[in-house]
This record gives sequence, structure tokens and C-alpha cells, in this order.
Amino acid sequence: METIIPLIEQDETLKDLNEGFGSMMGTSHYYSNVACYYTDGVRDLCNTLKCFWLLDLISIYIMSIMKKTGEPVQVWVLYVKDNKATLYCLGYPEPPDYERDVVHFIRNIEYTDLPNGKIMFEVGYNDPKPIICLPVED
Repeated sequence: METIIPLIEQDETLKDLNEGFGSMMGTSHYYSNVACYYTDGVRDLCNTLKCFWLLDLISIYIMSIMKKTGEPVQVWVLYVKDNKATLYCLGYPEPPDYERDVVHFIRNIEYTDLPNGKIMFEVGYNDPKPIICLPVED
């Protein structure tokens, strides 16, 4: 497997671009693209930040990663800094320290017009298609 050097390291100090989107009450409607469903909060975030391309990119890899890892839940985080970004798919922390998430996937994005910050989605398997939501909607 090819080693990918991230353009942007995982940085929890970056602004949370999810802030203000989604509801702790969940979603009132599920929307769909070819590969997945997504929630009101995801739709509103993507409309506001004009980043439906991010949903499409994640949708391409969801099922292959689920098959490879056997994990029914994924966390996807896009870190953006200075018009560059790195997309990570994270799994559950593993022993012995349980402090570091397992990285299942990394994809560098050479240019984006998104503001500096991070966007986080959670993905859960739901037959027939996975559902992408914001952490607050989980």
C-alpha cells in the first residue's frame, strides 16, 4: 500500500466548520445521492460552504472501507489550511493506548476554496445505503 504524506496534519485547534449546523434532535429528512443518504445538517453545511463535492468524494470510498475494516461506523474529517486540505477516514482507537484513532484512508486535496478549519462527518451503515450525518445529529 502506498504511503501518503498528508498536506495538512490532523489539527484539533482548527476552527470547527460544523458549528451552527445540524440539530441534537437528529434530522427531519434524509436526502440521497447515488451511494448514500445524508441529513439536514449535512445538506445545510454543504449548501452554505458549497462543498457537495466532499460528499461525493466520501461516497466513493465508504463501502470499500467498510468491507475492508468490518467497522459499521466511520468518522471522516477534512482539515483545511491555506487553500489545501487533507481528508481522513478514522476508525476506532486501538490498544494498547486507545489514544490515537486508526487512519483507514487519507486523500490530499491540492486546492480548495473552503475556509481554514475542519469538517467532520460520521457515517453509519444502513441497508441499502450508508447515512452521513454531523456528529451533533448522531
